[in-house]
Amino acid sequence: MVRETNDHRGDATRRTILHTAIEMFAEAGFEGVSTRALAARAGVNQPAIQYHFDSKDGLYCAAIEWIAEDLEEQVHDLAAEVQAMLAHDPVDPESAKALLLTLLDRFTDICLNKQGRESWSSFIARAEIENHPALAHFSEVIGRTLIEPCAALLAVVMRQSRDDQDVILLGMALFGMVTTFKNRCVNSSIWQILKWKSIGPDQVAAIKSVVREQTIAILAAAEARAS
Repeated sequence: MVRETNDHRGDATRRTILHTAIEMFAEAGFEGVSTRALAARAGVNQPAIQYHFDSKDGLYCAAIEWIAEDLEEQVHDLAAEVQAMLAHDPVDPESAKALLLTLLDRFTDICLNKQGRESWSSFIARAEIENHPALAHFSEVIGRTLIEPCAALLAVVMRQSRDDQDVILLGMALFGMVTTFKNRCVNSSIWQILKWKSIGPDQVAAIKSVVREQTIAILAAAEARAS
């Protein structure tokens, strides 16, 4: 019983450190954060960072891995649904299109619904600027859980191979459309233009609608070229 309590406390401490690290790395980057300041903000002893993560670099890598695992968990069911659909031959293009739109809806929710993850995208953006090696794992997860399923569905609609360059690029462009909305909507000047005070369910629904409409138009053009 005592061990279970200690394990629970250890897990809670680890999560607290990770949350705090993501916030601080997002604000100041890897070099701008000291473990002393991080421990103070997290409300833990500095040795706790070394105990759970070995070093600041270990903590940075763990934070990226944690975000990647969270993303994978949130889209795992849809990735599995794509695989199940592709197991049947032939695949109905309309069903593939509907599932693709659902996948984009889910990604929009992940990007724009905060759920305690306000600083996560900023942290990843900074990591990309700093070109940290740990991003390789994050990129692999993005490819496996989002880009590859998207390309597979697009290939059905466009009647092309999922390995074709234009199919993969289009898949990246569709997800890029969502991240563009995300990046623009964190800018307060854009909020003023839209007369938004915050990003809530109504705003997310409006962005989803635009993403869907644009995707449907893009797919219609691709289908027309394929026919």
